[in-house]
This record gives sequence, structure tokens and C-alpha cells, in this order.
Amino acid sequence: MMKNIVTISKILKAISDFNRLRVCIILKERSMCLCEISSILDNIVLSTLSNHLKILSEAGIVVQKKYGRYIIFSLSEDEFINKLLDMIRIYLSDDERVLKDIEKVKSMRPVLDI
Repeated sequence: MMKNIVTISKILKAISDFNRLRVCIILKERSMCLCEISSILDNIVLSTLSNHLKILSEAGIVVQKKYGRYIIFSLSEDEFINKLLDMIRIYLSDDERVLKDIEKVKSMRPVLDI
């Protein structure tokens, strides 16, 4: 699906924040609930993290689905967003913080098996 300049600028603005970009990279690994994301980004207050997820959702980057008492966040299946994040992930492949975040994700047991 073709994107217009307004949509692309909204996406780029949403991921221009350091912690929102970290959330996107984490969710590229797998879907997670708020508590899981929070445990990886341990320096962020829950209300701030919720606001970041709202901004990412409004930009169409993150989607959420409710499973019982949990809300699970995942990346949109949008081709443009996934290609953009793949490219960013390649350029950050040696970044110490990114590697640490991904290692935390891989060592965690998911709250839900979905």
C-alpha cells in the first residue's frame, strides 16, 4: 500500500524518540505485554511507557490485542514499517544497548503463549 508524505512523516516522528525506537526493536523480536516491555526498559516509568506505546499505536506502528487481563503489543504487519525497522536494526546490529535489549527478550519467558 502506498504511503503519503504525511503518513511517512508521522511514522518517522514516532520512532525518532530513543525509547520508542527501542520499543520497536524489542517488538520486532516478539509480541509482549506492558509488563514485559517495562522489565526490559527498566529506566522508564510505566506511565511514560504507556504514552510511548500510544504514540506508536497512533502512528500505525504498534497494534494491541486484549487476551484476558493482558493487552499484548506487537508491530503492525505493514510492509513499509517492517522494512524500515529491518533496515534500522541492521544499522544498529553492533549497538551495545540494542544487543542487551534483544538478549533480555530472548532470555524472558513470555507471559502468554500466543
